[in-house]
Amino acid sequence: MPVSKAPIGLSQWVRHLAAPCSVLVLMSFSGSVRADCGFDSGARMNSAVVTLPGSLNVKRDAAVGTILFDSGWANGGSTRVGCFGSGLATYGYSSFMQAVPGQAHVYQTGVQGVGIKAAYSNSYGSQPSNIDSVNLNSGSSLMDWPRLSQAYTSVLYTPAGLYRVQLVVTGPLATGSNTMTLPSPAARTYYGSLLSNQAVFTNTTVVVQTVACTVTTPSVTVHLRPVKISDFKGVGSSIGQTPFTVRMNCPKGAVVSYQFDGTSPAGVSGTGLLANGTGANMATGVAVQLVNASGTSAFPLATKTSLGTATVDNQPMNIDLFARYYQTQGRIRGGKVSSTAYVTMHYQ
Repeated sequence: MPVSKAPIGLSQWVRHLAAPCSVLVLMSFSGSVRADCGFDSGARMNSAVVTLPGSLNVKRDAAVGTILFDSGWANGGSTRVGCFGSGLATYGYSSFMQAVPGQAHVYQTGVQGVGIKAAYSNSYGSQPSNIDSVNLNSGSSLMDWPRLSQAYTSVLYTPAGLYRVQLVVTGPLATGSNTMTLPSPAARTYYGSLLSNQAVFTNTTVVVQTVACTVTTPSVTVHLRPVKISDFKGVGSSIGQTPFTVRMNCPKGAVVSYQFDGTSPAGVSGTGLLANGTGANMATGVAVQLVNASGTSAFPLATKTSLGTATVDNQPMNIDLFARYYQTQGRIRGGKVSSTAYVTMHYQ
């Protein structure tokens, strides 16, 4: 009996160890094929700092595509990342960004008419002066959402953290002061699940202000002197020329143009004509005509005209024109004359 117990005990001991040994082997095998990345000894995630201006003075009529601000390449240093196996590295904005239709790589900022274009480079040798000259094969690319991806393999990477930001005009600008809303951090780069680089905007709020002149005579009434029907000499003749001025003060650097608009008399050909009002006691057969500052020729409606550039702050800039009666029909009926024109200011 004592002899028969030994084999039974040995059999049980072997059987109880069999299952744990098989688990240990499986765990070791699983770890050996895991594809992921980690920082090399002493390395860590680096951050680039892109400082946006606290405020921007934007010209009201700035053309679409105008670059309002360019940060240049901001250097966040470099790091060392070792990867095991193969996988994907992703880079781009850190969270959802709304693309601007029709403008590649430009995204909304939360301010009407102002977009952001950003680029990332993981190579010190790829920092082109033209942001659109980035080259993925050289390690640089414009940033997008969703993030772009590239395959990595089992090597040691030394990605730089170089970022560049431009603020550009994307359409009509909102008037007044408006605040941008950008994610922070703004951009991130991952090797697998490892966050290796990111871009932080320390000033994520940008106030956009439009540049405009202050019109000191927002409403101008031009009093034409009374005239007699007999003073007119026929269709196309004009009399009673009277000067008037639209006055304004403009900030330094404002490039100012203006345009007059109004309702022209129906069926009448002529430059700068404003139809007379209708109703009881209103004259017929006449209109009001605008004349240039020298008083020598008719001033056209619906035409942008340059006023000049302000060289100092609060510079007075005036629009000087004339108005006069203009005969539109062979027969004139006496009465009142009242016409309205609107002036639109344009700034660059």
